[in-house]
Amino acid sequence: MSDQKVIELQDEQEVEQAPKQQDIVWFEPKNVLKEVKSNVWEFYKFKGTVDSGPNKAKVFCSLCIAAKKQADVAYRGGTSNLSNHLKNHHPAMTGENTNMQLFLKDNLEI
Repeated sequence: MSDQKVIELQDEQEVEQAPKQQDIVWFEPKNVLKEVKSNVWEFYKFKGTVDSGPNKAKVFCSLCIAAKKQADVAYRGGTSNLSNHLKNHHPAMTGENTNMQLFLKDNLEI
């Protein structure tokens, strides 16, 4: 990444406050998709710019970003590949005793 600033958007109103149109911003799935039912979305965000909006062809895994690994996963409208990514790359996060919300709140910031 060059000298672009990364901004996390919690809701669409924050787009207006972003300083530059070419800055990279993170979009919450609930603000990009019509409906978010699956728990896997707790681990993913869309990336884009203020000017062009989110790139809906890829999502980025918060766990991979925190571990400084390649984080992009193809998104084609379903969550099977997102679930498979979590099972294959983060098996500890898919167990029955895992509280995903608590882990994300305490450990991750992207």
